[in-house]
Amino acid sequence: MTEKMVYSSLLRRIQDELSCDLVAIALVESAEKQYVLKWRYTMGQVNDRLKNIVLQTGKGIAGEVFKTGKPCLIKDVSTFARKNELFNYPILFLENLKSIGAIPLWQNDRVIGVMLAGYRAPNLMNEGGISQMLKKVEEEATTLTE
Repeated sequence: MTEKMVYSSLLRRIQDELSCDLVAIALVESAEKQYVLKWRYTMGQVNDRLKNIVLQTGKGIAGEVFKTGKPCLIKDVSTFARKNELFNYPILFLENLKSIGAIPLWQNDRVIGVMLAGYRAPNLMNEGGISQMLKKVEEEATTLTE
């Protein structure tokens, strides 16, 4: 099974289970490309501009999750960032997301990417959603590392 098939299947299952509007995976580029993150696999996106976003480690939601290796939960984007600060979080702005959860993707004890699931309405993502995402990724871990 190809990487694209594995990730597409995982995204579909998470989107179905959480009934979220967007699910996306950002993967780290190689050292030659200075370890930037790019949204490589998406489902439910409004447009393809999402795939043009390049994130530095520690910048934006995916960059922070990648850097810390810890999940991020934002129940209501309006309490997280003021409207004029959304340019620092391009995925929130481009996809009009109001509630999101993001988790690190691990391989061989290193974070290799970030999975984000989001809603275009506030207060829909919660700790249970993060737990479901972590569980699905854990179930797929053997497929992802083959």
